[in-house]
Amino acid sequence: MNLTIINYISFVLLISGGVFFLIKNPTSVNARIIALFSFIAAVTGALIGMGFDFGNAGWLELSKWTVRATAIFSFGMYLTVLRLTLTFPYEKKLPIVSLILLLFWLGLAALIMGTDLYVIGVELRNNLFFRVEGSFYKVISAAGLLITLAGLIILLVRRSKFENEIYKLQSIVITIGTSFAMITAIIITIIIPSYFHVFNLYPLSGLMGFVIEGSFLYAVVTYRMFDIRTALHKTVVFLLFSSVTGVAAGLSFGAVHEFLKIDVIPLMGVYIAVFILLMVLRDIFQNRLSRLFRRKTEYLTELEKVLDDIDYSGGRDQVIASFSKAFRDYVGNTAFSLLLENTIGELVNIFSLIPRNIRFEKDDPMVKFLVNKEKSVILKTEVYSNPLYTEYRVEILDLFLQLDAEIVVLFREGTNMIGLIALGPKESMKPYDINDFRTMEKLLPKFFVVMYFLRNVEKMSVAVTVDKELKFSEQIIKSLLKNMDEIGSENMDFHFLNRFTSGLGGDFVDVISFSPTRTMVIVGDIAGKGMNASMSMIIIKSVIRTFLKETQDFKSLVIKANVFIKSHLPRGTFFAGVFMIYDSATNQLYYINCGVPLMYLYSKSYNSVIEIQGDGKVLGFVKDISKYIAIKKIQFNHGDLFITVTDGIIESHSVGGEIFGKNRILQHIMETKEKTTGEVIEALYEKFMKFISGSLNDDITILGMKFNAKKVQN
Repeated sequence: MNLTIINYISFVLLISGGVFFLIKNPTSVNARIIALFSFIAAVTGALIGMGFDFGNAGWLELSKWTVRATAIFSFGMYLTVLRLTLTFPYEKKLPIVSLILLLFWLGLAALIMGTDLYVIGVELRNNLFFRVEGSFYKVISAAGLLITLAGLIILLVRRSKFENEIYKLQSIVITIGTSFAMITAIIITIIIPSYFHVFNLYPLSGLMGFVIEGSFLYAVVTYRMFDIRTALHKTVVFLLFSSVTGVAAGLSFGAVHEFLKIDVIPLMGVYIAVFILLMVLRDIFQNRLSRLFRRKTEYLTELEKVLDDIDYSGGRDQVIASFSKAFRDYVGNTAFSLLLENTIGELVNIFSLIPRNIRFEKDDPMVKFLVNKEKSVILKTEVYSNPLYTEYRVEILDLFLQLDAEIVVLFREGTNMIGLIALGPKESMKPYDINDFRTMEKLLPKFFVVMYFLRNVEKMSVAVTVDKELKFSEQIIKSLLKNMDEIGSENMDFHFLNRFTSGLGGDFVDVISFSPTRTMVIVGDIAGKGMNASMSMIIIKSVIRTFLKETQDFKSLVIKANVFIKSHLPRGTFFAGVFMIYDSATNQLYYINCGVPLMYLYSKSYNSVIEIQGDGKVLGFVKDISKYIAIKKIQFNHGDLFITVTDGIIESHSVGGEIFGKNRILQHIMETKEKTTGEVIEALYEKFMKFISGSLNDDITILGMKFNAKKVQN
C-alpha cells in the first residue's frame, strides 16, 4: 500500500481535531488560530499525497500544480504558527498583523503558482517520482522554515517575561513539538530528496502538521505543571527496556529454532515463556532504575502514614499542629492556612503560619462557583489557564493571593463548602505539578477526616483540655442524633437506645428516608472508645449519607462504605453492625449483616423468637467484601417484633463473672412481647444494668421495631 494513505488519514484526523477544538472553545482567539492551522495542515497533507499519487500515475502536469499548491498551504501553516506565537497564551486578535500576514501569503501564492521559481515540474525516472526544482526552490523553502523559526524565537523571548509557570511550560511544549516537526520535515522534504534523490518518503511530511497540531492542543489543555525531564526520562527508560526485551526475545526465538530444530507450536511456547520472563525482569530493572530518579514530590506513602497516625485525643490545637507539620515535612510548603465553616456558614481562617484575617460569606458568589464546579484540588497555574475558571478567575486568584497559596484543597458537604486547605510556595522554589495534584487527590479522604474533626469541634467550641473533651463530644453525638429522619409509617413502632461508657462512643444509629415508603436504618459499633471512635462514627455517618446520594443500590452502598473504612480511616477502625431498609408499602425489611452479633424476630403468629442475623462480615477488615455479604429479607406481620443489639450487651459480665449472653434477651422478648417497642427496650436496659451492677464497661445500643403497634415517639 502506498505511503500516501497516511496523508488522507491525517487529513480526516486534522479536520476532526480542529472542528472539535473549535466547538469546545468557540470564543477563544487561540482556539480559532489552532483550528485554522488544523484545517490548513489537513489540506497540505492531502495535497502532498495527491501530488505524489498524480506523479506516479503519470499525470505530471496535474502533479506539478498540486506540488505548488502544497507549498502555498505549507506557507499558510508557517504563517499561522507565527501568528499564534505573537500572542500565545493571551487572547489577542491583532487584526492589522493578521491582515499583513494574509497579504504576504497571497503575494507568495501568486509567486509560487505563477512562476517556475519554486518548482518547474515533476518527472518519473525508473517509475519513481522526482521533483524538478526551480532556481529559488531552496530559498523559498528556507523562507518558510525561517518564518517558523522566527515565531518560535519570539515565543521563547516572550516566555522569559511570563510570570506564570504554566504559561512557560505551555510555550516549551509548543516549541519542542513544532521544532521536532520542522526538523523532521526538513530531513524528509529537502535533505533526503536533494542530496540522496530519494522521494519515496516525501508523503510522510504530511504528518508534520499533525505533530504540530498535537503540540498546540496538548499545550492549551495543559493546566497543571509537570517535569519535562522526568517525563523524558520515563519515556527513554520505557523505550530502552522495551527494545531490549523485544530484541532478546527475538534472538531467543531464532536461536532455539536454529539450533534445537523444535516444531513451531512448542517453539511458540518457548518464545512466550521467554518473553514473559523478560517482561518481568524489565519491570524489575525499570522500577529500580526509576528509583534513582525519584523526585522529592513523590511523597504519597510517607504523608499518608503520618496522617493515619494523627492522635485526635490531643484536642484541636494538637491536631492542627500535627496536620500542618505533616505538610511542611513532606510537601515543603512555606505557607499553610486552614479555613473552616463556622456556625453561621461563613468560611473563616482558623489557622495560618502567618496570621491572616480572612472570611468569606456563606453566599459569596465565588465560593458558590467553586462548590458547583466540584473540583476539590485546584492549582494556581490551572486558574490562569483553564477556561473552566474564566467567569471568576479574578476573584479566585485574589483568594490565592490572600492566602499566599499555590494550591488549595476544598471540602464540601452537599452544596456547602465546609473547609479549605491552602499551601504556599515550596521552599525549593519549584512549582506544584501534576504529581502534587495527584497526591492531593489520592489523600482527599485522609484530609477529610481531619477537616471533619476540626469542623465539628469548632462548631461545638470544644476546648483543647481533656477535661472538657468528654462534654463536647457528647454534644456532637446528640447533635447528630437529632438530625436523623423518621420512619414514615404509622404502623411501625420504632425505638432505640444508646449508652456510652464515658460520654464518648462509637456506637450509633442512623435513620435516612430516601423515598416516601423506604427508609434506611443503620446500627453500627465502631471499634474503640473515646474521641477517636466517636469521630470515626461521625465520619462514617456522613460518608454513608453522601454515598446514598450517588447510588441507591443497597449492596453497592455497603461495599463502598467498606472500601472507605478500609482505605481512609485510621488503621484498626472496624464497623460491626447492620444495614436495613424498611419498605412501608410491603411491610418488608431488607438487611445486610455486617457483623452485628444478634438479630431476633418475634413472630406473633408462631409465638416464638427466631435468630435471623446469620453470618456477617465486619467492615474494614478486607478491601473487597462483596463475596462476604448478602441481602436478606423478612416479612413483618401484625404484632411481630424485631430486636438487635451490639456486642456491648451480649459480652458484658456480672460481678461474679457470668456473661449476659443471648438467652436473657430472648427470654426478655417473650416476657414483654405485648408491650410497645420503647417499653421492651427500656425494660431490657434496666435488666441489663442491674445484671452488671450499674457498671457499664462497653458502649451499648439496643434497637427495636414492632409492626402494627401504636406508634410511640422516642
